[in-house]
Amino acid sequence: MTTNEKILLANDAAMRERKNVTPTTTKDMLELRHKYPYRGFVTCKAGGVEFALFCNNDELTALHFFWLKDYEYEPCSLNVWSNLSKRSAKIADIGGHVGVYSIVAALSNPSAEIIAFEPIDYIYARLLLNAFTNGVKNIDARALGISDNAGWTEINLRFGPQTLSSGSSIEMRHNLPSTASKKPIFITTIDEQFRDAAVDLMKVDIEGHEIAALRGGAHVIERDKPSVLCEVLPSEVKEGEVFTWFAERNYECYSIHEETNTVDPFEWRGELPAGVLNYLFLNRSRDIALSSIV
Repeated sequence: MTTNEKILLANDAAMRERKNVTPTTTKDMLELRHKYPYRGFVTCKAGGVEFALFCNNDELTALHFFWLKDYEYEPCSLNVWSNLSKRSAKIADIGGHVGVYSIVAALSNPSAEIIAFEPIDYIYARLLLNAFTNGVKNIDARALGISDNAGWTEINLRFGPQTLSSGSSIEMRHNLPSTASKKPIFITTIDEQFRDAAVDLMKVDIEGHEIAALRGGAHVIERDKPSVLCEVLPSEVKEGEVFTWFAERNYECYSIHEETNTVDPFEWRGELPAGVLNYLFLNRSRDIALSSIV
């Protein structure tokens, strides 16, 4: 039996099995991944658009879409992102991973230019493949990390290239699995990348390194006043630095609640709302009505 025939047989088994199971935890998903490997394209729906992700049995976002019927990945965040993309000419996806946010933006607004930053080479390669698969030509993917300085540094990987994890970070972590390792990456700044080009919309999701990226983009953000979708992990909130940074620049903050599909005004007072990871920052001078993007 050829390798291709083995892959097709394994895919058939996985497609039969997914009709009978409903994984409820990441552990369940990992067990299914090992027992019923799937290698191929997965149809996904998010942010009001349909697209495909390639899965080599190695990437959890695609595997969730494969195994879970009607799976929704960050549904409220992606709806807001899609609506903001429709009114934006230049968009920065900082922490692009395999390209979900970039692809949603590109399909939502084919006339926009999306610049996606992903510093890990094998994840960057998957981002390129996914963009090509969906026929989008308005994504400019760059194999760079974003920080407050330029040069070489190391990123902490949770797993090796066999798993395209989204949890890699420049920040030091104390709860890394035994599979963790380090990898050299090249970093740059928002100010350098957008020195001569105005940016309307940003997503910043770099696992606790967000404040460094923002500081390295202070000039551009103060100049262009883009709308910003930013992740703030409870373990990395650091006395609310991100919220204070935006408040000092005339931004309003909103917490995004995926389960209830709601976006609520939020002010940092020492603790985060339960279950919230993503926050929307809108500059008051842009006068964007929340009702127009939710």
